[in-house]
Amino acid sequence: MEDQNDIHIPDVVPVMTLQETVLFPHAVMPLFIFEQRYRHMLSDVLQSHRLFAIFNESEIEDDEDHEEPPSVMGTVGVVRAAHKNPDGTSNLALQGITRVRMVEIVQESPYRLIRVAPCKDALDEELEIPSIRQEILSLIDEHPHLTQGLPREYLKFIHSLDGLGPFIDVAAHSLCHDSRFKQRMLETLSLFRRFDLFRGFLNSECSKHELFKMLQGNTKDEEIDLN
Repeated sequence: MEDQNDIHIPDVVPVMTLQETVLFPHAVMPLFIFEQRYRHMLSDVLQSHRLFAIFNESEIEDDEDHEEPPSVMGTVGVVRAAHKNPDGTSNLALQGITRVRMVEIVQESPYRLIRVAPCKDALDEELEIPSIRQEILSLIDEHPHLTQGLPREYLKFIHSLDGLGPFIDVAAHSLCHDSRFKQRMLETLSLFRRFDLFRGFLNSECSKHELFKMLQGNTKDEEIDLN
């Protein structure tokens, strides 16, 4: 598998603009391709550079010229695996490569193309990041509810990531389910700020969980009526 740093990102790339969906660099996202426009797009990218972008649909509906307005920043990914089903749909694994800022929408038909500008991490206050990284790992190890549903091997994978950018991006992609917060993390280029935001998020989740357990008392989880 080639190094992600060796992959050339074209100025113009196809894009899927999806609701509540944020892809981070280095993370892997499974996708089910069923719409005709995206079938067309996938066919084209598999015959060329295997690259397309994922952009979260913006919640600000002030774009009168375009439906599904994209957020200001998304991620270009490479198709690592693809399987075409007998009915013409496809299942694929897309791995994030780099953050990009949208410059303009180039075309809408037969699928959307956008012009992008790659965004690099800002390594400010790097000396403080390793201690925050260790604090994040300690929270993950000490609070199993944060990683509920994740395979043990995937947790080992997160622990094994040495690069600061890959570690925080894969951790945020895997452990956070709030698309608004994930989009905020994606748009934060300062590595120190990104680590600090994620540490705050995990501490908040732990506080919520402790409050829930306190209010729950001796009542078992299965006995709680959530309706």
